[in-house]
Amino acid sequence: MAFRDRELVRLSAAISLRRSRLVDELWAPFVGATELFTGAEGLSLAYAGQVEGAMLEERVIAYERVLREKRDRERWQGASLVGPQRDDLVVTSAGRVLPAFASRGEHRSAVLSLKVAEAAWLASRIGEQPVFLMDDVLSELDPARRDALVRAIPEEAQTLLTAAIATALPDSLRERAALVPVRRGEVG
Repeated sequence: MAFRDRELVRLSAAISLRRSRLVDELWAPFVGATELFTGAEGLSLAYAGQVEGAMLEERVIAYERVLREKRDRERWQGASLVGPQRDDLVVTSAGRVLPAFASRGEHRSAVLSLKVAEAAWLASRIGEQPVFLMDDVLSELDPARRDALVRAIPEEAQTLLTAAIATALPDSLRERAALVPVRRGEVG
C-alpha cells in the first residue's frame, strides 16, 4: 500500500470514528430538542459511514478493504470515493429517512433541533454559550415552532437573527431583543 493510501486510511479512520462518537454524544440532546418542536417527535440521529468499528484499528482495516475495492473505479472517475467525506448524518422517524417523506417545516424543525443539540454540546464542553447565527429561520415555521425556537435558545446566548417580516418575531423574543431594521438599499 502506497504512503498516501496508508495516510488516507489512517486519517479517514480517525475522523470517522470521532464523528461517530460525536453523533452518539449528540443523540440524547437531539432527541430532547426535537420534543421542543411540534411535529418533530420521534426523530433519531445516526452516523452513516462507509465503514464501521468501535476501535480505530477496526476502521483502518475496513477502510483498507473499501479502498482496494474501489481503486479502479476511483481512477476511472478521477475522484476519491473512499473516506469520511462520503459519510452522512442521517435523521430518521420511525425507521424512515426524513427527506423521503417530511415537509419543509419538519425538515426545518429537525435542523433546528440539531443546532440546539450542537449548542448544548458545545456549551457543556467550553463552559459558555456559542453565538447563534440564524438567517431567516422563522419564515417557514408556524407560530408554535417559532415560540419553541425562542424557548430553546438560552437567554444568556448572543443571537443574531434575521427576519424578512418583523411581525414573524415572537413577542417573547421581541421583549429581549435589540431590533435593527434594514431597508432596501441600506445594506453595506
